[in-house]
Amino acid sequence: MSISVGQRASMHSMPASEWHVAHLSYMCPLPKMVNTDSSNANIDRATVCERYCTLAPRDVLSVMSTVYGMPYLLEDKTGKLTGSDFVDMNDRLRLRLSCTAQAPTHTAYMIHNATHGHDPLNPLIALAFGPNNSLGTITTRSGAAMPMSQYLAKLSPLGSSMTRKFIGSDGQEYRWSWRTTKGHEWTCTNRSQYLVAFYSLKVAGEPDYLGSSGCMLTVDEAYPHLVAEVLASLTIMRHIAAHGL
Repeated sequence: MSISVGQRASMHSMPASEWHVAHLSYMCPLPKMVNTDSSNANIDRATVCERYCTLAPRDVLSVMSTVYGMPYLLEDKTGKLTGSDFVDMNDRLRLRLSCTAQAPTHTAYMIHNATHGHDPLNPLIALAFGPNNSLGTITTRSGAAMPMSQYLAKLSPLGSSMTRKFIGSDGQEYRWSWRTTKGHEWTCTNRSQYLVAFYSLKVAGEPDYLGSSGCMLTVDEAYPHLVAEVLASLTIMRHIAAHGL
């Protein structure tokens, strides 16, 4: 199923209940991934964040000057939590999730802005998971490390682990939920229940694509400042689901 440019434009700022976007597939070669840095194998989580997370300015993602009237369609190249490139189909934005350290005590990831004209080695956000795939810490643009369970909190102490909320750098609250909207694996809304982003899987029955997982992270065009945080929080949510946390 495909949608026209006009249909995409009409999706902008719609409530989550009305925004059903067809799955899109796009063939392009897989960019070179960043390999695990074995020299970091024995350092603790705090050291990982200190060594790697020289965080970029707040406006680092404010590079998209053209308004398309459609969301960012970030193709997840590998579909794997171990690392992937997320590339906008209109080439407005490229984010890279890469593993930088892996040891029995922790596993560290960095999110970089790989968009043309930006330093791909300057991380935006650092994620450090604990032993046995436990939740660890997240270091954002503020430079302060925070426990993931505090950053991405359950709605209530006895609530589902698959529905969580976080406060963005804009001071607003956002919520991730699992399979609450048809066609979405994960859905992110604001407090007014308007759709901010969603993650969709490859449509069942579609053939495999060269250099693509067929998965897509879609982010409303009004949130370029939040894209890295959306990817980071989504990664944590997917990690929670994958390991039953």
